[in-house]
Amino acid sequence: VRTVARGATGAVPAAYAALVALARNLPTTAGGALRVDDPEALAYRLAEALPLSLSVKQSLLETDDAVVRLERLQAALRAASMLA
Repeated sequence: VRTVARGATGAVPAAYAALVALARNLPTTAGGALRVDDPEALAYRLAEALPLSLSVKQSLLETDDAVVRLERLQAALRAASMLA
């Protein structure tokens, strides 16, 4: 599997490069810079920061697998025309 970024806790598959690019445009949080190489941190930060409905955010947060969460996040953003 090709990756776009690899970190200590895993790798972000290349299929989610658009999410990594989107995350790089978000403001930093009090906790510091976002680790875009960590699929779990990436998925949580995007779910937190993007203007999605509360039901979509809750569904994402209840998803245990970070890569599945990225997949669902990407689908939700495409459905809302926030991602090409």
